[in-house]
Amino acid sequence: MKTGRKISWYLAASLLLGFAPPVTRAQAPKPLPTAPPPVPVLARHATNHRDWTVIVDLRLNGGQTQAPPGTINLAPTARIVLDAATIFFPIPVDSAIHQAWDDRLEGRIDVAGRTVNDRPRLLTGYQSFTRLGAWDLHTIDANSVQLHIETPMTSWEVTIDEARAARIDWPTKKWAEDIAACLGPQLLVESDAPPVTTLVDRWMRQSPGGLDASRTRPYILAKYLCGRVVAHYQPASGATASTGRGRNTRHYSGALLSGFAVDGAAAAAERGRGPEPDMAGLMVAAWRAAGIPSRLVIGYDIRAEDAASGAARGLTIAPTVRAWGEFYLFDETTGLGEWIPVDVQRQREFSSRPPPLAQAWKYFGNNEDADYLCPMSFHWLPPTPCMNVGPPSLWGWVPQPEGAAFVEPDMRVSAKAAARRGDDPKRATPAPGGSRPAKAD
Repeated sequence: MKTGRKISWYLAASLLLGFAPPVTRAQAPKPLPTAPPPVPVLARHATNHRDWTVIVDLRLNGGQTQAPPGTINLAPTARIVLDAATIFFPIPVDSAIHQAWDDRLEGRIDVAGRTVNDRPRLLTGYQSFTRLGAWDLHTIDANSVQLHIETPMTSWEVTIDEARAARIDWPTKKWAEDIAACLGPQLLVESDAPPVTTLVDRWMRQSPGGLDASRTRPYILAKYLCGRVVAHYQPASGATASTGRGRNTRHYSGALLSGFAVDGAAAAAERGRGPEPDMAGLMVAAWRAAGIPSRLVIGYDIRAEDAASGAARGLTIAPTVRAWGEFYLFDETTGLGEWIPVDVQRQREFSSRPPPLAQAWKYFGNNEDADYLCPMSFHWLPPTPCMNVGPPSLWGWVPQPEGAAFVEPDMRVSAKAAARRGDDPKRATPAPGGSRPAKAD
């Protein structure tokens, strides 16, 4: 009884003074070991990468006025006079070969030499995971409007484990909505146009034994169709991605563009020749027609801007904006999806006859020049209701009132090596930007 009274007194005192009595707890069980994350089939090189800042200066100049017949035009240029306008331009997202530095992105609109908007609205939810910057302007009365945007990024050389990639089968479930959107047509990538679908059907029948897309694994099917595009399409002599008024070949000087020479995938399928960028558009359209989610990548090729090495190799090619493709490879056993880059234009430079399917291709997943490529957009024009003047050139706008101003655009694209600040954290080599969790429902 004495012991019981002592324990009761101790409990009462502890409660009164706010102390809890000691409690003996069982030792928590050790956590079970977790499985390591799946290893992507596409690998970024640990050391062969480059940091770039892509600089775009888009200038909308007041257009030429038309003088009445028989009179002298005393006002050769018109002012841009608008109540309001919205200018759209792509904001790059990560791709298979690069990572965008959103914390360093800069974009502003200057009117008459004064910055009027440096905080664009960010619009998302478009095909191919496109993001758009939207700059809103009010009460414009000037000779020109200029968009200046700087996009820092890191670009990597990439290699692919082809044996593993070739074993990945089709998913048994439906594609998720955002991936399924990469099967549909888009402007100048008309995957549902009869010239494209007829051509893909013929390629399937002409393959050894007749290629059945449902029985051929996606990596091999994508490779086969890429090879057929290489054999089918002849880039027109002298055709480039730019229809600009001139290009400067000095070191890091950039390319002056008024638009891009693109006719579209349907025209490429039908004619079998044309501008170089349409080769990538046809390849992406063929992949989509065969059921492979894919996207067109439009980017800046900096290789020719390396003046020292370019001169040593006798290069005379000016820096340019051009296109390549990426297709989506989803491994249902690991739940990992990846974008696989394919530079069909560089593949075509070797030969019009594709290498054997069993052989690794230099620009199919493997690309030692990818650290000189800077992705800019997945569309030739913004995939949102807007208008554009002249040939496609990535930008679009909505002027108010519509048609009140005629403008003549020019765009300069350049790049410089991006210097890292002392307070930058060490940037590890992440998995390729397209690597993502399961995307099949």
